[in-house]
Amino acid sequence: MRRAGFFIAIGVGTYVLILVFTLPAVQVESYIEEQVQGLSLSAVSGSVYHGQAGRVSYQGTDLGSARWILLPLASLIGRVEYNVEFSAPAGPGQANAGVTFAGNAYGYDIDLNFSPDRIIYRYSPVAVNSSGAINLLVETFKMGNGFPSEFTGRVVWKSAAILAPVEMVFGDTVLDLKNIGEELVGSIENEGDFKISGEVAIDPEGDYRVDLLLAPEAGADRQTVLLLENTTTVQPGGKYLLRSSGQL
Repeated sequence: MRRAGFFIAIGVGTYVLILVFTLPAVQVESYIEEQVQGLSLSAVSGSVYHGQAGRVSYQGTDLGSARWILLPLASLIGRVEYNVEFSAPAGPGQANAGVTFAGNAYGYDIDLNFSPDRIIYRYSPVAVNSSGAINLLVETFKMGNGFPSEFTGRVVWKSAAILAPVEMVFGDTVLDLKNIGEELVGSIENEGDFKISGEVAIDPEGDYRVDLLLAPEAGADRQTVLLLENTTTVQPGGKYLLRSSGQL
């Protein structure tokens, strides 16, 4: 009986492997989009083991095309894990992500690039045009009830600048991210003459807040000063407080 059970287990395992290696990826496209809120895939081809998508977007942010491959050794420690390579308009990127056999999603060594326009527009009180490129670097994170926990990473906005309706040049701007209590909090600082500092935060319910202190360089043009006076709270020493909150 033991010998028969052994061969049955081998047979079942072989069948599962064949299924994973050959199952068309398009058959699980809808399931993946349902599991990851805000994720959109199109032009999906290949298999669950090794495939590609012509376009991937998350929360409206274009990540370009993607190719993935299953990392089978992760199954030895109770995980289903993938390496994904992106070819985005703002530059290439990659991520390692997966789910444990207990159903807990996680990721590590994530490096993604995208345009800042949609991100800045979402949080700005006025419509803006921006320049530069945003680089998301995540060392590690775990998901709990649809929200990232044990998160360590940073967002780098390279050559950050607002071009319209006024010009604000921030230079390289860094947002360090970590979990504080129930919130994911980012502390911001930059290297430009137009100083920016403060923090942004989001909680598991999707409520966000922005609390930034802006300090334009001496001699900033009148149009910039007027915009700051009309959209922020004037502070002592020629600084301006920008506070905003809402629901993603």
